[in-house]
Amino acid sequence: MMNHNGLTKLTNFLTELEKHKIKYTLAHYREKTIMVMVAIPGERWEIEFFHHWISGN
Repeated sequence: MMNHNGLTKLTNFLTELEKHKIKYTLAHYREKTIMVMVAIPGERWEIEFFHHWISGN
């Protein structure tokens, strides 16, 4: 289960993307992960957050 601190870390990251007007998509492809996909001109980022990082364990 995701705790409040872990969720805060993820939402802070998303807030930083939004602050810089960077659009993103969230996805869930693998068990216990959340992927943030970002496409900017000339680059594509796939940032995967794992359960143990999000849950703070």
